[in-house]
Amino acid sequence: MRKFLFCLIILLNFCLSTLSAQEFNNDYNILFKEPIEGLKLREAWNSKIHVKSINKCWTTWNSVLFQTSEENDSIYSIKKESGVIRWINPIGFPLLLTPTENINGFYILKDNVVYVLDPLQGGLMKKITFTYAIAGNVAASQFSLFSWEWGKKLHMLKTNEDFIGNWAKKITGELHAYATPTIHQSQAYLPTPEGTLYCYDSQGEKIWDFINISVFEDIEYFGRSIDNVDQKISKERQQAAPDLKKVKRLKDQKDSYLSQLKSANSRKRGKFLSEPSFYKEFIYVGSTDGSLYALNRFSGSPHWEYQSGEPVIGAIVPLSDQVIFFLQEQGAVSIERNIDKTQLKWKLKDAIEVLNVTEKNIYFRTKNKEILCDRKFGQEQWRWAIKSNYEVVQDLTDDAIIIVDKTVKDGDLTIYALTEMGNIPKVEDKESLPDVGYAHYEEMEKAKEAKIKEELA
Repeated sequence: MRKFLFCLIILLNFCLSTLSAQEFNNDYNILFKEPIEGLKLREAWNSKIHVKSINKCWTTWNSVLFQTSEENDSIYSIKKESGVIRWINPIGFPLLLTPTENINGFYILKDNVVYVLDPLQGGLMKKITFTYAIAGNVAASQFSLFSWEWGKKLHMLKTNEDFIGNWAKKITGELHAYATPTIHQSQAYLPTPEGTLYCYDSQGEKIWDFINISVFEDIEYFGRSIDNVDQKISKERQQAAPDLKKVKRLKDQKDSYLSQLKSANSRKRGKFLSEPSFYKEFIYVGSTDGSLYALNRFSGSPHWEYQSGEPVIGAIVPLSDQVIFFLQEQGAVSIERNIDKTQLKWKLKDAIEVLNVTEKNIYFRTKNKEILCDRKFGQEQWRWAIKSNYEVVQDLTDDAIIIVDKTVKDGDLTIYALTEMGNIPKVEDKESLPDVGYAHYEEMEKAKEAKIKEELA
């Protein structure tokens, strides 16, 4: 009898521990499956969507979103931590620009009209018709909506006070076509084709500007040469009987140096056409002259400049120890993320986009439509060919790589969230975190990293 009771107790403990583990796994969606053959990532969740096609798919810090041509061009919002559909909203037209959002709204721009949806439940909250032509897209900060008007004006609209209290500020420089302000912690950054980067605060006041005039060895050489010639001319003129022929020769030499300096300066000054990126107190911006700049985000003062030899016009991805950017010929280039100077770390020639960054690895999309896994040292771990029935979505705000399987099975498409550990840390929804906006994203990232380390310990 005792033996039977002992076995029963062990069995009960096993069942309870199994149920507890299942409950834990359900909370954190740990499936530990490898659902896509050849792709060395485990499944955190999958979501079956009853549609036949997806036209556009993207992610935000807490959501996976897509639009289908069915159901009156409906947009689906899926919770990133669980794969559960948050809301479905028909909008009646295909998206041309990627919507933006903050805690007060989900913003869709079409024909100078912004459609404001409820970011938590869907549903049209408001339609805002602008009286000016918007260049590019709208951009959201924590409580504001920014836009750029053709004709050099930056506009801000408050979103936490029934969309009132806006301002418009004249900007001193023209932006390039399809210009959209880059918003970071309620400040607007505007790169221009003339080679100037502007920073404006939430009140529309200019904080700083940075002019892209690179100072390389040739410019320094011509500048020093001009100074030396000026000193010689001055010294000769101070003589009791100055040699006018010598002064003339020195002036001709100075004119030559000035011409070469002007040519070098014109050649080195490039245009800012790419969106700036941020890491803590730094802002990184690339130029068509091949320069990548690290500036102080608060003052605009340069910390260093890296000359790549090719125009830097694509995405820039700064990490804790390095900055990755992309060039047409050299592919992905990684340089050290130091404060005062930098140098090359590695190159991956066939990489064209960073898909995801985790604690251990970087995942790239390649020219040959592959996913490439790298160990953060430019050393390849594995590759996986992206088949025609899969769409891989970039997501730099979470540990998951989002993959859409466009094959219809039982009337459904499948969206997978795949991770190294098969574990997405639990993230509270926005409704329980009313103060969460883009300004607080770094604190959320730190909390998420701490949670991962705690679970892996």
